[in-house]
Amino acid sequence: MNEPQDKQLLERIEKLEHAVTVLQTLVTQWYQTPQAGAQAPTVPVAAPASAPPEKRAFVLTPSAPAAVGPISRPPAPPPGKPAFELPAHMRSGEYWLGKVGIALLLFGVAFLFKYSIDQGWLTPSVRVLFGLALGAFLIFQGLRLHVRRRHFSQLLLGGGVATFYISGFAAYQVLRLVSHPVALGFMAAVTVLAFVLSLAQDEVSLALIGALGGLGTPFLLYTEGGSLPGLVGYTCLVLAGTTGIYFFKGWRSLLWTSVVGGWIVFLIGLDSMPGNRGDWATQESWALQFAALFAWGAFWALPVLRELAAHRRPERWTWPSLDAVERRISREARELVAGHVHLLTVSTPLVALFYSDLVWRLADSTLGWITLGGALVYAAVAWLLRDSGMSSRFVYTHTLVSLLLFTASLSFHLSGDTLFIALTTEALVLHLVALRLRDRFVAIVAHALSVLVAVNLVERLVSTSASGTPLLNASALASGWAVVVGLALAFVLTPPRERRIYMITAQALLAALFARELDGSMLLGTLALQAVFIHLLAVIFDDRTIRVAGHVLLAAVAVWLADRLHLTELSLLVDARTTAFAVTQGALVDLLVIACGLRIAGILARADERMFYRVAVHVALLLWLWRAFVVLPNGQAAASIAWGVYAVLLLVFGLRRGQRDLRLAGLGTLLLVVAKLFLVDLADLAAIWRVLLFMGFGALFLLLSYYFRALWKPEKEARDHDAASG
Repeated sequence: MNEPQDKQLLERIEKLEHAVTVLQTLVTQWYQTPQAGAQAPTVPVAAPASAPPEKRAFVLTPSAPAAVGPISRPPAPPPGKPAFELPAHMRSGEYWLGKVGIALLLFGVAFLFKYSIDQGWLTPSVRVLFGLALGAFLIFQGLRLHVRRRHFSQLLLGGGVATFYISGFAAYQVLRLVSHPVALGFMAAVTVLAFVLSLAQDEVSLALIGALGGLGTPFLLYTEGGSLPGLVGYTCLVLAGTTGIYFFKGWRSLLWTSVVGGWIVFLIGLDSMPGNRGDWATQESWALQFAALFAWGAFWALPVLRELAAHRRPERWTWPSLDAVERRISREARELVAGHVHLLTVSTPLVALFYSDLVWRLADSTLGWITLGGALVYAAVAWLLRDSGMSSRFVYTHTLVSLLLFTASLSFHLSGDTLFIALTTEALVLHLVALRLRDRFVAIVAHALSVLVAVNLVERLVSTSASGTPLLNASALASGWAVVVGLALAFVLTPPRERRIYMITAQALLAALFARELDGSMLLGTLALQAVFIHLLAVIFDDRTIRVAGHVLLAAVAVWLADRLHLTELSLLVDARTTAFAVTQGALVDLLVIACGLRIAGILARADERMFYRVAVHVALLLWLWRAFVVLPNGQAAASIAWGVYAVLLLVFGLRRGQRDLRLAGLGTLLLVVAKLFLVDLADLAAIWRVLLFMGFGALFLLLSYYFRALWKPEKEARDHDAASG
């Protein structure tokens, strides 16, 4: 071309590049979230064509978007969980028409076999050959169309493999044309063909068809003379193929198909044996045990090895994408799919152990040694994975399995109180390790084991009764160790919520332990002392919830004490002619409970709570004095004198210390004594006692009135009252 044409061509290319740049810029800025006061989109503008080629460049200049015209954009999906949408190839009519077509074709083949048999048109050999020819034709067409029509090709290949399976089943099970070894060899060859096609075409669907067909072959070709070792050996070969393909391709669906299908076949083989497993042949038992060991390695060790290989060489051992599904499922679902190896790591040893126990009916001691060996294996693997550079989640998962197996080993080797103490100690050690390493995963495992110990302790306290020396028998000591561990953890745990939960749970279990081991006055006094202890802990931790727990426990003690101080119970004690020691012991325990309430009143920080406790203690002490003296001869007079002495002590102490509450309590008690003199003593006492009481209390009131001003410290009382109110 000449020079003018070259110049025109360059100008047209520059204009086209400029237009494409403008459109890209506007579309990008349009999809961004608009903000108030945002600047207008900048549009690249080409330099003049007359400039030298090395000077030509695009510069950004502001331009209004309206100059280009409105651009419609699709509405953005709402925030949160992404909406699920089928992949593009699954939304096409070709995809579903092909699926329906191949299914109808396979049904047609089956109906053709049935119809030809009924009509006698074709000999059995011709029918089988027709099925084989149809399968070969479908596979040939699938291979030929693989490049141009990939999804349609997979339908044809899958239909061809399924046709081969149907033909082999019909040749042996329906038409009886071939022997069992020949049919089994043919079905195995079809399975190998499916695996080879899946690797060649890089499609998981063919491998899934081969896995299902291979695992189902022993049941499609079922015969009464089949052997269990043969079933186990054949199934292990199929699983070796499927898990080997998974190792190189990373197809998760193929692995889980192998896991579920393999265990189902092994369980069916186990169920087919006679009920009396003690009569089994050694060969059959060891075949089933080999199945469990093979599954343990194939479903746990091999996936972990692939994770290790993928970590070290990610460019070689890549994971297949979930395509459109991966972009549309939630992040939690993607993490669950990505963490399938962790699930297999936990479930496989437990299923294998349960399966082995069904095979051999092992003794507890044997199971204990097996689980202990498994715990050591997983602990060693966790230790090796620490230096592999893999994600710490794999170390945690194997550590968790090691702890589970070790706990199971303890449960098999130990029993009763010894097992309970071992589990409690294990929970304590795990908590200390979690605190030392600052590891949240270990802490979660420790919490889970602590919950298990707490549930077991509740069951022990509910289902068993006290035996032996109270609080010193083996069961009580084991339960007490769990309570001590809970209290210790409440002191060392850092999060306030965890500390609060452990403290309250330990105190509740301690109260339940006391209720099982003690009774009567001993239990009442012990619970009162525990209430004081809880309030002291509430002060140490400055925790309102723990303080409420102390209130609840003391309220229960107060209700019990009120019932003990009731007149009805007193009359029963007197009528029963109980010994002086028994009455004195009960009275001392009641006095201890009252003293505990007074001590708690001194611990509390809030003025209203202190006042409530002090009033309750005052009422309880009056009832205690009345019950202690009313049983004596002329007991009502003795009770009135005791109340009067108590009231005078309160009044004098309140006046001397300038404490308004004590002064008012003393005056109120004296008025109560006066009311008792007129309402009770005047009617029940003899004349001499009425004279002595009225004269004595009259003189006492005059004496207090005379010395009232000398004893009263109003300045100190007013100062203390203002401070308490403030």
